[in-house]
Amino acid sequence: MEPIGTSASQIKNDALYKKIPAVHAGHDVVFELGSSSANAFATDSVLSVNYALDKVVPEFAEALKK
Repeated sequence: MEPIGTSASQIKNDALYKKIPAVHAGHDVVFELGSSSANAFATDSVLSVNYALDKVVPEFAEALKK
């Protein structure tokens, strides 16, 4: 998840968000607002997509192991 107009901690601490089964099981990734990963997804260019895939796939893999 990429925060828009809020912080990652507000999303992670939201009671409704925590009720999502995948989130409850720990299978979520929330990017910090303004982080390089969040910016790479927001930019959506040829270079940023490759950067995002290189950096974020390991985060997704780790979240799925939980």
